[in-house]
Amino acid sequence: MSESDEPTGLEHQLQQMREKAGDLMTECRFQSCRRMYAEVARLAKGGQQAMHYIYARFHEMVQSHSVLDFARLKECAVELIAVIEDEDRARAIQADLPQAYYEYTQQWMTACLYENLADGTGMTDGFNSTGMHQCISDGIQVCRRTGKLQCVACFREYATDVYTAADDLLMARHQCETILAREGGWSDRGDRRWYASIKLSNIHLLEGRLREARETALKSLDLINVEGVTLKMEARVRVLTDLDTIAILTGGERADWSLVHPEGINSDPLTPGEWPGQDLRTAMNEALALCCHQKAAEAVQLLIPWDRRLLHEAKSLHLWFELRLRLIAAMLLSGDPVKAGRLGDQLKEKATSSNDFLTLRRLQRLLDDSIPVNPLAPLAGFDTGPFADPSVVKELSATASADTAVSGGDSDTVVTEPPSELTDAENQSAEFHQQLMAMLQDFFTSEDPEEKAAVVDRYLRIGPASVPNFEDCGPLLHLASILGPNSDRDADFWHWGKSFEQHYPNEPSVISMVAVLGEAFRNSPESPLAEQITDDEILKRHRLALSMDANRVGNHLRAGSYFMSRGDEGEAERCLARAFRLDRSCVPAATQLAELYQKTDRLRDAMEVLDICLREGAQDPNLAMEATTLSLLVGQFQATLSYAEKVREYAAEDVPWVDYYKAVALVELNRPDDALEAIDAERRHEHSSDLHLQLLTLSALLVADRADDALAVLRDINGRRISEATELTFNALCRLFGMAWSRLNSSSIPANHAERRRFDRLLLVSGLTPDEFFEGFRIPPDDRQVALTETPAESAVTESTEPSAESSEDNTGPEVQCFRCLIRQPLDSTWPESQGCLAGQEDWTSYIAMWTVLAENEDQAADLTRDWQSRCERLPGEVLTVTLLSGPYNDHAGIVVQGIRWCPSETEDRESEDTV
Repeated sequence: MSESDEPTGLEHQLQQMREKAGDLMTECRFQSCRRMYAEVARLAKGGQQAMHYIYARFHEMVQSHSVLDFARLKECAVELIAVIEDEDRARAIQADLPQAYYEYTQQWMTACLYENLADGTGMTDGFNSTGMHQCISDGIQVCRRTGKLQCVACFREYATDVYTAADDLLMARHQCETILAREGGWSDRGDRRWYASIKLSNIHLLEGRLREARETALKSLDLINVEGVTLKMEARVRVLTDLDTIAILTGGERADWSLVHPEGINSDPLTPGEWPGQDLRTAMNEALALCCHQKAAEAVQLLIPWDRRLLHEAKSLHLWFELRLRLIAAMLLSGDPVKAGRLGDQLKEKATSSNDFLTLRRLQRLLDDSIPVNPLAPLAGFDTGPFADPSVVKELSATASADTAVSGGDSDTVVTEPPSELTDAENQSAEFHQQLMAMLQDFFTSEDPEEKAAVVDRYLRIGPASVPNFEDCGPLLHLASILGPNSDRDADFWHWGKSFEQHYPNEPSVISMVAVLGEAFRNSPESPLAEQITDDEILKRHRLALSMDANRVGNHLRAGSYFMSRGDEGEAERCLARAFRLDRSCVPAATQLAELYQKTDRLRDAMEVLDICLREGAQDPNLAMEATTLSLLVGQFQATLSYAEKVREYAAEDVPWVDYYKAVALVELNRPDDALEAIDAERRHEHSSDLHLQLLTLSALLVADRADDALAVLRDINGRRISEATELTFNALCRLFGMAWSRLNSSSIPANHAERRRFDRLLLVSGLTPDEFFEGFRIPPDDRQVALTETPAESAVTESTEPSAESSEDNTGPEVQCFRCLIRQPLDSTWPESQGCLAGQEDWTSYIAMWTVLAENEDQAADLTRDWQSRCERLPGEVLTVTLLSGPYNDHAGIVVQGIRWCPSETEDRESEDTV
């Protein structure tokens, strides 16, 4: 829209067309809706109306999913990303771009565009194809960059599809349950718990739990009725279609389509051809019903046109995989196994290239002659209905275990058998490994060059033919990757390693280990092979090994580590996730995967991986310790106590810090007596300073309402120099001081008590002040609430409506805006001994501090920053920069956050002088 008071004729026309398109959307007439939005986009671009163009193209993109035009979906997403992220492109459409409206649209739309692009790519190429995992972490980073944290849930929906295609249904369920546990703060799509619930129902269905699938789908139907769900008619159609699938498989009553329309129309309210995506789902259900009524040949004829359309017109491998599985099942039921086998070969080829391990496992089961054909091609026999597996039904009637629901048809039951005598081959392998380790020890313990050379000669004489078993090549090549770079025979080792590759050309593990050997030389800067062995050589070997066998844990683990070293986090995640899926108790896979999730701000996913690994039998104290610290970060304090006990159970000796973590969790759980007991237990270990334990003691005593004892501890803390606590990270200090401050704030100790005031000053001078500290200094005028309320309200935007340009400005006028201020603080000779100095900061001669401030203008922001910084140090500071972050807000001027400090480099010092 233009910034004029009265809309032009074209603007009025475009607005009316958009409103009509929105009505079509609510009626599920998506084909007509998309055409109208496309026409709006065409007219708007020709008429130089950028915002109408952006919004019309956005909704054209969204509706392209419903009409199975994924190429157009991706095209619109790419085009809009360019326009949204480059203002010059937007101004090329409209020179007098309405700035506030455009910036507002940038803020809410960017994450949606990236999510739609990722979703469209997954629909065309498969959700576990190359690059799909990277989209999750990239998308979350976009959400954080634009401040759209609500959209993280959208990427969890996307992650559900990725993990499902990767055949990791446990992690897919975790994504769904995380969304279901959410209570608010939804993106522009609205409350999406119904969608997560129906995805969860589909997982139950695939794993044979028809009863649970139906119950979950019914819950999804209830969740549609809550406030905040957009496009309710579309949602009801989706859920009722899945309930119809379950009804067909159980022999129950088919879906009541009158429930779909708000007015209760007693027939299918959908216009034929308006929603091709739903037409596809309806056709698959009808084919399913035909199979259940022994009319499989008719089902085949119904599915064949869709098979061609999805593969050649829609070009959607994701949908085609599901359709082709059902077509093969129908052919088998109709008595045509030869044709079904040919179709299966084509499906296997494409699913393998897309790394769709779920499709491959379903196909393998479907073509297994020993298993009765099921028209849905699930992963396990059903627990009820005409296609029920008698063994499953019998097992469920005997014991209804909650654990069965977790693992479903993919449970890995561990049967404990009495130890047996080693075979001759096993004895030979054990002896061979001992010889290898002895040679390695001789090499690294000897200081005689001739002895070292002799060891290398002996090692290189071990040829492929002399290895007891090809499985022993792995340890041999692995140890060579340690020994080789430390010798002066790099070329000989590389030639020797490749001889194993030539001897075992069909063994992917050998090829994978040769790649690791090559990596070792490439990563050794002193090796003459560092430049000769190309990265492409290593990559080709890893990819070849993975393509030869998708079910080798070690190959995926090694490839994941390789991609991690290259900084390719997306491919690393895909490989590590597969390794972890194949072996839930694999500690290296769980550890690296959790590390990757932490790097990409997915702490709950990281904790879920560690939890699964521990539950599946991994008895690793380091893994349990990582789970302990992660559970604290995500606020699952009861879990912290459980993980801490596992550390103690698995560790060979008393591990420091375990009782400290327990004490933190116990304080948060308001169990002060138990916390004090854990603190005393931690004092058994030597620490550079017990400041962390004193802070926890203070918090526990305050929770227990022992004010006199707490004051004695507070007095001790106030007399400390924080720099003595060399073992504590800055984040740990912030947490401990924040815990203590919040409990002091709610205690019976008066706010003006001398020790409380000393503690407040200690927080301020050290830069450890919690954000809540400043709320009391921002007194809202005229009894307005302190809470920040940004206008325009982002929640006003849904997939069918968006604000007008006029609504993007607050009629009352801005009160304050949010600024980031950098101030340079010079320090004198007393700094190392001062309370403001933290460990590692003793040699600072100055520091730069970052403050976040609410102010009416830049001058006021700078004044507030100088004022508060002067309370930290005696020497005056220099404000370097004042940067507008966001606003306007309805709030009062004042400090919001006391940010980080750092010692400026010489370059920063020179730049700051230039700035001043």
